[in-house]
Amino acid sequence: VDVYVTSLQSRLKEALERTRSLEKRLHVLEQAGDDIVSSLCEDLAEVTSHSNKAESRYIKKGKELQRKRRREELRHRGKVRQVERRIRKLEQKLARVSGGGGPK
Repeated sequence: VDVYVTSLQSRLKEALERTRSLEKRLHVLEQAGDDIVSSLCEDLAEVTSHSNKAESRYIKKGKELQRKRRREELRHRGKVRQVERRIRKLEQKLARVSGGGGPK
């Protein structure tokens, strides 16, 4: 009976040691997992930040291009009006010179 009890105690002691060892390994694995998750969260935040900055740059550039296009359109319309006025003046001048008496 003593041998049996001693054997059971020995097996219990070994089981407890294995349990402690497994608990330590589990703790190390949990810590490693936490570190990986933390690193991934940091990477995700960085990627998101870069993405947001890029999107912001594209939006800003798009607005700049729209303003430039509007300025060019206005400038072009102004030139067209100047040319049209010049044409009307030349037509009037031609009409006076040719004696056609067209619109003045």
